[in-house]
Amino acid sequence: MKQFKEDCFEAMQHIPNYKKLKKKVVELYKKYVLQEKIYDKEGKRDKSQKRQYLESMVQYGRAQVTTNQDEHK
Repeated sequence: MKQFKEDCFEAMQHIPNYKKLKKKVVELYKKYVLQEKIYDKEGKRDKSQKRQYLESMVQYGRAQVTTNQDEHK
C-alpha cells in the first residue's frame, strides 16, 4: 500500500506535462491493475456468480411488481 502511494505521488509530479503524466499512469495501470487480474481469477468467478444472482433477483422483483400492479388494477 505504501509503495502504491509513493508511485501515485511520483506520477502526480508530472501533472503539468501531459505526456509524462500519461506515461506514468499507464505504468501504474500495468503494474497494479494487470497484476491484480492475474492473481484474482478465483475472485472474478465469485463476483460473476454474485452478479448473476443479483440480476436474477432484480428480474424476480420486477415480475412481482408487474404482478402486483395487475392485481391492483
